Amino acid sequence: MPKFGLTWVPQEARQHIVKSLAPDFLFVSADEFLTSNIKHRCEKRNIEIYVSVLAPVSILKQSKQELSKKAIEEELNNTLKIIEKVILDGADKVVIVEDLGGEDPLRLNPMFVVEELLPLYQILVNRIKSLGLDAIFKSSGDIHEFYPGLSNTGFYGVHIAHESEETTYDLFLKALEEGLIPFGGIISDKLSEEEDTDHACSFLDKLMKLERGDELYLCDDGLLLDESETLRAIEIIKKVK
Repeated sequence: MPKFGLTWVPQEARQHIVKSLAPDFLFVSADEFLTSNIKHRCEKRNIEIYVSVLAPVSILKQSKQELSKKAIEEELNNTLKIIEKVILDGADKVVIVEDLGGEDPLRLNPMFVVEELLPLYQILVNRIKSLGLDAIFKSSGDIHEFYPGLSNTGFYGVHIAHESEETTYDLFLKALEEGLIPFGGIISDKLSEEEDTDHACSFLDKLMKLERGDELYLCDDGLLLDESETLRAIEIIKKVK
């Protein structure tokens, strides 16, 4: 059976996970993981914690710093320290977060990704794997052109976020073809009050029929905005699970 989970749930919605759902996994930011007792609470319910760590380029973009080679190398060292810390503290998997689907033309340049970022990710993945865990890659948008490189780099899986069911399904297929385990399937844009949860359940059923479906990780796309959307996602998971 596939595993079912949620990602980066809004704080006000956490109580509903405890009361209404025992997911197989949760995505949690490194900051929250290191400063709260969420690991202890989740261990009691047999919930795996996949800790997300920002990749160096994302950090530089957030702080509006120049994407120079020196700055990237400095952030790489900081990222490695965070990865080592969260693994030491009991993370079950590590999620490397980078926005290759963003608007920055430098980062969208395939040559920049291949020549600069993939070697960077290789260092991160090697360290994660040396400490005994798998690494997941997270980016918004359609980044399937980078799947072969991510697979060769050693990533275990890729978290998919896209507003179109058709494209999401296609990205699941492409990930599996490249040896990457896909995460996702619940599209946040479909979680409004007007949407029928049965339709979302049918889409997950469709994903579950893919070859190697026992290795799917079905969850939201990482864009849950509030308590209402989280409750809808929980309802969908409960119906399918």
